[in-house]
Amino acid sequence: MHPVAVLFSIFALIMMVFGGLVYSGNTELIRSLKYTKVKNVREYAKFLGKSIVLVAVVILAGSLISAIVKAVISLVLTVIVIVIVFVIISGASKKYY
Repeated sequence: MHPVAVLFSIFALIMMVFGGLVYSGNTELIRSLKYTKVKNVREYAKFLGKSIVLVAVVILAGSLISAIVKAVISLVLTVIVIVIVFVIISGASKKYY
């Protein structure tokens, strides 16, 4: 397994735990700035938690594909997909402001 794939996998697992904590209601993990701008903090936390887990799943999938195929190109494609997901998430999160 490529060392970068291992790092990506570890990072993805940490993100999954963090996303799960935010989704389950630990809103104190979100910056306090969000509390002043977000209308419904509970719903925003659920949305943000799901989004974090989604990004983590994409990273983990890319890492596993990289391990199976043994090609670094899958990690590059993973980063591209992550950027696209972040753009989608930032656009969708505007409904909570």
